[in-house]
Amino acid sequence: MDKGPKTRAGFVATGRLNRHDFGVSWNSPLDRGGVVVGSDVEFTLDAEGILEA
Repeated sequence: MDKGPKTRAGFVATGRLNRHDFGVSWNSPLDRGGVVVGSDVEFTLDAEGILEA
């Protein structure tokens, strides 16, 4: 519940990392070619902070 105006700060971060850099190498081939999981993982982080009085 919002109880009036408060000081807020919002942040958004996006990125991409290679899962092999963290030792995650599991994968399984599909019946018609290709693999289940790709090497790159894309992520988005949304955060908001509210200053308490």
